[in-house]
Amino acid sequence: MAGRKRRSISKISKILYVIFAALCLAVISINKFMLDDRLVQAKMKNESAKSYLKEEKNRAEELEHLKHEMKTKKFIEDTAREKFGLTYENEIVFEPEK
Repeated sequence: MAGRKRRSISKISKILYVIFAALCLAVISINKFMLDDRLVQAKMKNESAKSYLKEEKNRAEELEHLKHEMKTKKFIEDTAREKFGLTYENEIVFEPEK
């Protein structure tokens, strides 16, 4: 009788070990899939950030170029002519007929 109890306890403990191992495997698998999804999202966010950074660097270069261009005499003269209609004293301006 004592042998039967030990065998049944042994069978129950083996079944519990298998169930516990299966649960652990399920939890690990679920966490792996969740982490894979987070990894994909992080990579997409990283690519987006790299693209944004590249655009901003290009924009900064354009602004720096414009800043240097605005300091030139030609830019100042062109702006004065276009916006304010200014000319040099000895300059003759021809306007197209309307």
